[in-house]
Amino acid sequence: MLAISAVFLVFTVIIFTAADFANKVDPNICLTPDCIKEAARILRTIDESVSPCDDFYQFSCGKWIESTLIPEHKSSQSTFDELQDELNRKLRVLIEESSQNSEKRSFVNKLKDLYITYIEAKGDQPLLDLLDRFGGWPVLKSSHWNESQFNWFESYIKLRQIGVVDNMLITIFVDIDDKNNSRRVLYLDQPSLGLFDRDLLLKGMNDTSVSAYFDLMVKSAVLLGAQKDTAHRQMTEVLEFETLLANYSLAKEERRNMSLLYNKMTTEELDQIAPNYSLAKEERRNMSLLYNKMTTEELDQIAPNTDWMSLINNFTTKPIAKHEEVVVIDTKFIKSLDLILPQTKKRTLANYMMWRIVFSKISALGAKWRNLETEYEAKVMGKQRQEPRWEQCVSIVQSVVGIGLSNLYINRYFNNDNKQMTLDIVKNIKTEFEGILHEIDWMEKNTLTHALDKLQNMELKVGFPSELMDEKKINNYYIDLHINRDDYFQNRIKAYKWLSDYQFSQLREINNKNDWRKYAEVTEVNAYYFPQENAMVIPAGILQGIFYNKNRPKY
Repeated sequence: MLAISAVFLVFTVIIFTAADFANKVDPNICLTPDCIKEAARILRTIDESVSPCDDFYQFSCGKWIESTLIPEHKSSQSTFDELQDELNRKLRVLIEESSQNSEKRSFVNKLKDLYITYIEAKGDQPLLDLLDRFGGWPVLKSSHWNESQFNWFESYIKLRQIGVVDNMLITIFVDIDDKNNSRRVLYLDQPSLGLFDRDLLLKGMNDTSVSAYFDLMVKSAVLLGAQKDTAHRQMTEVLEFETLLANYSLAKEERRNMSLLYNKMTTEELDQIAPNYSLAKEERRNMSLLYNKMTTEELDQIAPNTDWMSLINNFTTKPIAKHEEVVVIDTKFIKSLDLILPQTKKRTLANYMMWRIVFSKISALGAKWRNLETEYEAKVMGKQRQEPRWEQCVSIVQSVVGIGLSNLYINRYFNNDNKQMTLDIVKNIKTEFEGILHEIDWMEKNTLTHALDKLQNMELKVGFPSELMDEKKINNYYIDLHINRDDYFQNRIKAYKWLSDYQFSQLREINNKNDWRKYAEVTEVNAYYFPQENAMVIPAGILQGIFYNKNRPKY
């Protein structure tokens, strides 16, 4: 009897103690399972042995850094990367399921066929056939290469018409006008270089990345049949030419001043900018000399060695007239390019252009090429092995049929309630920020008025556009994209051509800020501000994991 009484007494004490504890718990503290899991995750990442006042980075990330390993096929790892990896695994499932289910939807067939052909990429012959369409790669043909048949201008146009990388000498593209975001205009810019960092090229062969890039050039030529000593000699000239392009290109920090990068001119002006003009490094760094606003009729006048009207009209899907405005970014580069092209040996130019074709297609070739690429990336990026083939395939599908893949992702994995909840959170942040702006005393009245106006008119693009659920719209978007289930190499060329055609078709088009296609690729773990349209973009891909959980508190 005493034992029973004792048990009852203990039980009563526990009940009243628990009730008393519950009454004392701060109602603002979340104790749901999701909140407890999140608290545990935070404790696993922070380093409590360090004071946040002494080293906030170590305090907030210390344990995560200690416990996280960089995968061998990557050069870095972050919480963004972890979520992107998880999302990519979901995309793989969606694509491979679609491949098995014989979907009738056109865009689904295209993305699954592209995925399958990439898995089964072929060998060297498609690349050799492509090079032969330009007269061949001189380093392979040696004395049999016909110099008289080569013309860089005609070859550059052919690059665009076929659908091969076409930005190795100058970049031509259509985008929103930085000075008038209601329209799209044609831009001319410096080239995209083979080695990703222009400053690295300028360090020369003593730099590990440059020597690795040169080694890749030589080994690629040898793999296709060149003699090693011939490849070494001719690729040295190619590297010197690309370094010259890098030297005349702007550094990243110089390109950040967008007001100075904007130069309108006519095609006639461009033909007049180059004669007897060379730039010292001091002049190239002087921003007042580098950038000038001009009318479009000046384009042909400032660079007369190049037929800019013909070049541009062979790139665009809509011919332009001499009086039409184009935006030239960095006119000094145009001047320099117009001078050096006529002075460069045809063999060097052809070797450079063919090398850039080869470089752009390495991942589309067989295993020996992928091994060569892995060797290069290990030296330049620190990757120890190549990423799994399926990851490469998913990445390719995203880059080409990203809108279609986003449709599959939203239908399977995204809860539509998350869209409205996130929108409410962002609206609350806007309201609070507006209050902060009204309280500050250091901003001039005119500036404050503009800031408030910009805040009030900011567009919020959250989750996904509703049109993404309309399969007819998606099929219509991809109607001119043709994918062959048996030939990935040609698929890659067709895809590049289709993307380029679509971009150039937007020339002169009114920029519709509500064009759903601009915000329909939502399978990326990222959020960003789009300054040209004053829009905050939070795609569905980031609304997961540590960034979003509808069951966590909305403090």
